Amino acid sequence: MNAKQLKDSILQYALQGSLFNDSRENAITLYEAIKNYQQKQIESKLIKKVKEEYIVDLKEVPFDIPVNWRWVKIGDIFNVRGGKRVPRGYKLLTTKTPYVYLRVADMKDGSITSNDLHYVDEEVYQGIKNYTISSNDLYLTIAGTIGKVGIIPEEFDGALLTENAVKIEISHVNKLFVKLLLESPIVQNQFQQAVNKVAQPKLSIRNINQVMIPLPPLSVQLELINRISELERKIKLYSELKLDIDLLNSNFPMNLEKSILQYAMQGRLVVQDPNDEPAQQLIEKIQLEKERLIKDKVIKKEKPLLPITEEEIPFDIPSSWEWVRLGDISKVIEYGTSQKTSEFEQKVPVLRMNNIVNGEISYDKLKYVNEDIKDLPKLYLKHQDILFNRTNSYELVGKSACYKGEDNRFSFASYLIRVEILKTFVSPIYINYYLNSYLCRKTQIEPHIIQQNGQANFNGTKLKNIIIPLPPLKEQNRIVQQIEKMLLVKNKLNNAF
Repeated sequence: MNAKQLKDSILQYALQGSLFNDSRENAITLYEAIKNYQQKQIESKLIKKVKEEYIVDLKEVPFDIPVNWRWVKIGDIFNVRGGKRVPRGYKLLTTKTPYVYLRVADMKDGSITSNDLHYVDEEVYQGIKNYTISSNDLYLTIAGTIGKVGIIPEEFDGALLTENAVKIEISHVNKLFVKLLLESPIVQNQFQQAVNKVAQPKLSIRNINQVMIPLPPLSVQLELINRISELERKIKLYSELKLDIDLLNSNFPMNLEKSILQYAMQGRLVVQDPNDEPAQQLIEKIQLEKERLIKDKVIKKEKPLLPITEEEIPFDIPSSWEWVRLGDISKVIEYGTSQKTSEFEQKVPVLRMNNIVNGEISYDKLKYVNEDIKDLPKLYLKHQDILFNRTNSYELVGKSACYKGEDNRFSFASYLIRVEILKTFVSPIYINYYLNSYLCRKTQIEPHIIQQNGQANFNGTKLKNIIIPLPPLKEQNRIVQQIEKMLLVKNKLNNAF
């Protein structure tokens, strides 16, 4: 369903009284007030007495409405007046004068656009000055593009009106409600049916006056405007996001989130930039940095991990990328504290298995330890540490999340593994997305899960040996930005209604 179809459905729903009708008022009172006002205008010779009768045949109404509403015809409660063409022998001017002449081309998006206004001179104005439109009126296009409805901004109050549109003079009824009413499928369909009956496609004032409309009490009109305005805001969001979602779905035809991550990790989500430093040079810098950290006794020297074989590589990556093992780009990979935790709030909250939810850290149901336990300060989390769930059900083991809080405030439990990435060279957020991707799970995690006594396990040694498709650092950051943008679009659309 596109945005227009969605708006039409909402308007139809509203005009049947299904969206809101919590009112003790009756539209008959409103109708009588309109008729009294019209009678006074006739007596004051401001409008002519209508010769034609506008009686609604209830057998012809398209749907039922609430009992406190009333079916009426446009000509029964509104005054519809036409515009006027420029007299023969005269032309519109593009040079500015005091007299704006509004054309159908100026009537866009429910209002008036001022980027290409036309004017008339004093002589033409004097000849057609009775054919103006007020900011209290609505316009309705009747030729060319038929059925467009809009308001007249204050700056165009008193502008001359083209013969290809009419003005609808409104009293006692909310103007914005009338605009919504005239834009609705029930009214637009009647307009089109009237046009289709004539050889020349033009909507006559006589046919406009015969169009049936539902008239709710004024309080209902006001509430409907508020509710539809809020829904229109969401429709606009839907319209904007739908374009992005359609684009995403055209490129990623399977499960959207799974597909985004899969394309990202294959180098197909963003364009490679030949000016980026290749990942091979990045790896050389990482090796030098690890040697420095070992020399400075910041980390311990460990047995080198085995080289990656051709048989291990699960899919192709761009030439500027490299395959690496997780342990080779990490500063530390270690288990959390086995210290018993308490539900009573103490100094240090401890993140546990249940705190990893959909690739993010959840801070619900925290437990705590004292700050003087033997595992601290060593097992304090640092910003952008990755927590990997090493023990859980088969579906949940291997899930990870990136800690984005402050350094030295949280610790983590022994069923989790902390991966401290060398952040100068590698984006932990990129690595976390990879660990949570379908590709990583199917090729690197599930084949090595061990199940015992109803629990699934994946140890730290296996985690170190996971192979990672490593892009240049700038490309890692572009990938992260693009993933987050796409997931934001997806989530906004899900939450829009």
